[in-house]
Amino acid sequence: AWHIIHGHSWVINKAKYKAILEGTSRLAPTTSKHPHRAPFMVDIICFLHNILDRDNPCDAAIFACLTLSFFCLVRLGEFTIPTIKSFNPMRHITRA
Repeated sequence: AWHIIHGHSWVINKAKYKAILEGTSRLAPTTSKHPHRAPFMVDIICFLHNILDRDNPCDAAIFACLTLSFFCLVRLGEFTIPTIKSFNPMRHITRA
């Protein structure tokens, strides 16, 4: 963390910290709030690895997307597009 690298202690005023979290939660737009979902676990990834056909480009891409998202700690919705119609080659990753 930044404070460790720069030799600073992490001193938190709990009342201010709580106020900041509550304030940002209230000010966040409703579009940024989503219901909690069950997380992907390693056993689910192993299960999918066994049933997906790695010789099929679509299955291989699905598994690559899933594992990359899992190990990079990103939300799958932040890494993928919601529909094929919303794909924009100027904004999204494409095959070169």
